[in-house]
Order: sequence, then structure tokens, then C-alpha cells
Amino acid sequence: EKACTMVHLYSSSGNLLKSITVSSLDGRKEVHTHMISSFNNGCYVIMAQGGFVLVIKGEELEIISIFNMGYTSRCCVWDDNLIILPSDNGKLTWVNIDTGSKVYEFSVVSSDFIVHIDWSVDKDALWVCGFSRLSYCAVTRNEKGDVVKVSTNYRISTHEISCCGVDFSLDSSKLAVGDLAGNVYLYDCNIDLCHPLEMWNVGASVRCITWLDDSCLLIGCLDGLSHKWIIGEGIEIYFAMEGSIIHTRLSNNRKYFAVGTSLGKVGIFSLDDESIGGAHSNIICPVSVFIAHKSQPDREDTRFGQLGKQAEVWSLSWSPDDKHLATCSEDQTVRIWEAGSWVGVATLTGHVLAVTSVDWRIINGRSLLASCSDDRTIRVYDSENNYDIINIMDTKNIYGWHTLTYLAFYPHNKKKGCSYLMVTTQHGYLVLFDVFSGKMLLHNKMHCGSVEGLVWEEKKEQLATVGGDCAAYIWDIGL
Repeated sequence: EKACTMVHLYSSSGNLLKSITVSSLDGRKEVHTHMISSFNNGCYVIMAQGGFVLVIKGEELEIISIFNMGYTSRCCVWDDNLIILPSDNGKLTWVNIDTGSKVYEFSVVSSDFIVHIDWSVDKDALWVCGFSRLSYCAVTRNEKGDVVKVSTNYRISTHEISCCGVDFSLDSSKLAVGDLAGNVYLYDCNIDLCHPLEMWNVGASVRCITWLDDSCLLIGCLDGLSHKWIIGEGIEIYFAMEGSIIHTRLSNNRKYFAVGTSLGKVGIFSLDDESIGGAHSNIICPVSVFIAHKSQPDREDTRFGQLGKQAEVWSLSWSPDDKHLATCSEDQTVRIWEAGSWVGVATLTGHVLAVTSVDWRIINGRSLLASCSDDRTIRVYDSENNYDIINIMDTKNIYGWHTLTYLAFYPHNKKKGCSYLMVTTQHGYLVLFDVFSGKMLLHNKMHCGSVEGLVWEEKKEQLATVGGDCAAYIWDIGL
């Protein structure tokens, strides 16, 4: 709290020269400062909570002017004696710091919160960075030097809010990415991730994405609806589930897909019925819907989740031979279901918080199942030997509070004789383990927010991730 109400002046060698306290300007207990300008014409500008702008004289740290903009800026840049203060609705305002009056105002990025602004090298354009786009805005002046026009000449758009859901097409040529604003972007993996091939909005937050074939995409949403996007034709509602759709997974033989929901239910659907025309048909063919994980009203864990109300199915994975399905949940367990009868045949315990992801593959000739959890541990099971534990790894030596969000086995184990497992964290790290030795081979911070999707590309040995920083990446891990 003290740091939020103090302004400090340091020498270039790091010695504290002077401090002042900024008193509350709107009746609150303390003043939170959001940004400070560079030094210009003997003063600094500070944006404080409630839209207040403080003009502070250089070395004296004397407040010489206070005015209110009616909004809070997170960044600023000088234009000679004027300060440019972006608003929270995509406008740039040139302000006279002596009077607090607006001199110019231009809308450059509609409905986007501007988080950074800076001049181009020639000072004839502004780079404007928002939550969902980066814009290059030309600044036109008259003979007197007054700004008469600000026009956006170039724009790179990204997702508007946290990305969630990612998958490579079966031929590895395209990448589909969703976000919580309901957008689904389709990218060409051979070009770049700056210019999508197509984009649709499904009207509800996207939670998961699965390719059913090379031209048909299954999109699961938090409102319980699943949409089917046939590339080149459009999107339509495919089916609905009770509760939010959390995860979907296509079987290895591509004949079925499984759906996990926020209410602990799993739905199994067929794509193999010739009478319905496969993935491109409008007819949905349900095989089974069953409760995989139950809420526990007598248990209350205040650390995470709401186990007393529902036991979300956070992830699913088919066994390599498609004879079993693994599910994991908020109830801290992994459960194994026999395909066909959909009877539970095993319950794997050991995690002490929600189990967030599972993956099942043949690794060095062995059928291995892996799970990760909010408790920051990874457990690897031998599914051919009564699900005995092969290894338990953890990420507790990685700096910063975090949980684990997704994991996936490296898919090229037969080719290279290796046994890698990639795990992602809530604070943006990618962590690579050797499955059998348990050794952590690398851990790098790749996202500025939680990693909300992870998938290996099967042909080029690349990895795609999406995150809460509204970004999607394709990584060459170099294994």
C-alpha cells in the first residue's frame, strides 16, 4: 500500500534522492498510480487512480498541476509540450499539461484498451498497442504543426481476450485457435500466425477445439453448445450438452469423439455411421452419456474449484488402441472407462488437488498414461501393469506461484527412441521432462499469462500453445 502512494526520485547510480507522498484525490484510502511519463521540459506526468493526472516538477518532486481526464491511461508519450493520453475506448487525446485541456482527440482503435504507445523512428506515426491489435497510425500535421489527422495505415489483429483451445488439422497444414470472446481463427501453418485465413464468431466463449477431419472442426463452448465448422461452408450448431463443454477428444481411429463437461458428464459420439454421412453430416449420433465424476457436497476445498457443487471433467484421452478412455476431474482423480460398455474399470488417486490434464500414448513400446494437477505434480502410469506408477515429477522448483494446466507426450518417440513429456503452467511456462528418468530438461517462460492450450504437430515435430495473453505460438522445440 505504501508503494502505491509514494513517488521516489533516484540517481543514475540507484541512490534514493527524494520521496513524496501523494494523498488521496477521491476520498479513497490510498492512491494507486498506473503509469509515469518520461522526463520532458522539466517535469513528469503521473496517471493516478480515478482519472487524475499529476504534473510533477523534476528534481524538486513538486506537484505543480492536477486535473482529471475522466478515464485512466496505462501509457503515454510526449508530443513536444503536449502529453498524449490514450483512453480505454481506443482514442488518443493530446493534452495541455498547464491547463488540463484537450487539444486534439482522435479515435484510432475501436473498443480496444490501449496498453502501450510510442513514436515511429521518424516521429511521423505512432505505434499503438492494444489488448487485441497492434496498429501503425500516421500523424498528419498542417503548416503550423497542428495535428489534423491520425489514420491507421497498418494493423495486426490478435485475439480479443484469453485464447482457449488449439488444434492442428490432421494433415498438419492448418491451425485452429479459439478465444473466450467466441472467436475462432484459422491459420495456415506454412505462412504465419499474423494473418488468419478465416475467422468466425460463435457467440459464446470457446473452451476447446478438435479437428474431426482435414476440413471439419468441432468447437466446444462454455454455454454447452458445440459448433461444427466445415471449412469453406460455414459454422452451425452441432449439439448441446448440459453444463459447459470443457474438453473434446477424437479417438485414434477417428470413429468417435468424447466430450467432457463442467457437470462431470462425458458424452460419446460416433462418426462411423455411414447412414449419417460422417463428420460432415448435420445428424449427430450419440453413443452414450454418463456421469464420470460426481460432486462431493460434504467436501469443501477453499483453495481451488468448487468440488462441493460440481466435478468438472478437465481433460480426456483415448488409449492407443481406443479400448479405454481416461478422464480427469476437479475431484482429484483419473478414471478409466471401458469403451463400449462405458463401465469404470479403474480409479487412479494420488493427486491432492484438481487433475487438469491427461494424455495416453505408446512410449518406447509401452502404453503410458500421464496426468498433471493443480498440486504441481505429474504422475506417469503403466497402463499394461495395473496402472503402476512409473514416475512422479513436479515443477515446485520453478519460480512463482502456479498450477499445471496441460500436458502432452512427445509424439515422435518411435522415430527418435526418446521419451519426452511437455507440461504447461498457469504462469506461462513450458516444461519438458524425460518420462523415465523424471529429469526436467528445460523450462522456459513462453506466455505472459496462463497457457490455455497445448498440442503437438504430428509431422514437423512442432508444438502449438495458446494463452491468457491473447497469443498463439508454434514452437520448434529442437529435440
